[in-house]
Amino acid sequence: MWKELPRIAIAFGQNAFKCHMDRFLEPLVVTLSRPGTHQLAVHAAIDCVKKLGEFVDLNVFHDHLLKVCGDEIRLNVNEEVLNLFPSSWKMVRSPAAVAVRN
Repeated sequence: MWKELPRIAIAFGQNAFKCHMDRFLEPLVVTLSRPGTHQLAVHAAIDCVKKLGEFVDLNVFHDHLLKVCGDEIRLNVNEEVLNLFPSSWKMVRSPAAVAVRN
């Protein structure tokens, strides 16, 4: 699914996709944050985040992500995904959050 979502977004067009993007963000974050998720799925989700961020504008994508998943997302997503966003969005991870991820 994560490999196809950017293609679907492009087919819909930027404005039309933004109206529906929030429905996909929570499952996307679950793929990125759940321990034991298959690495192929994680890499496809990371690539999806990159492509969607480029397509809809990274700041818009960031705002939708926070609206849907809240600030706690910063504690659980893959470091590679966090590096896509501005450093002001990142925060120091607590040892407990890192332990949950691992």
